[in-house]
Amino acid sequence: MLTKKVVAFCVLVLLGAFVLPSAAQKAAANESATNTRLDARYESWKALQTTERFSGPLALKSTKGKPLSIAVGLRLWSIDAVRGPQKLLVPEFTVFHLRAGTLKTMTDGKEETRKTDDFWVLPAGSQMSVQVKGETAVLETTTISPK
Repeated sequence: MLTKKVVAFCVLVLLGAFVLPSAAQKAAANESATNTRLDARYESWKALQTTERFSGPLALKSTKGKPLSIAVGLRLWSIDAVRGPQKLLVPEFTVFHLRAGTLKTMTDGKEETRKTDDFWVLPAGSQMSVQVKGETAVLETTTISPK
């Protein structure tokens, strides 16, 4: 009787320790490795791993009371240093927030070193080159465009 309980307990521990985390890790890897939700405007970003936090319309009123509708997106991008410099097209007005790591960015011929918690903005249609200094960087982007 006691032996059956011990065996059942061991089976549950092994199942919880190896099988379930492995399945969850595979599902997360498949989700973050493929950027199928990105449209053609983000073609240059597809090599990077992304997590979409929010994407949707936002209704506002102008100073004159006229209703406005804009599209807002919030994404986290993981950039590995092994990929080397990445040339990225910025299709929408974008607020960048470097959440972790260090980046060297080149925009309009101006090179800057960005550190954790730096913010910067780029208008729609800009191009930016990024290179990770270290192993990896996490970049948060907030995009705003007319709907």
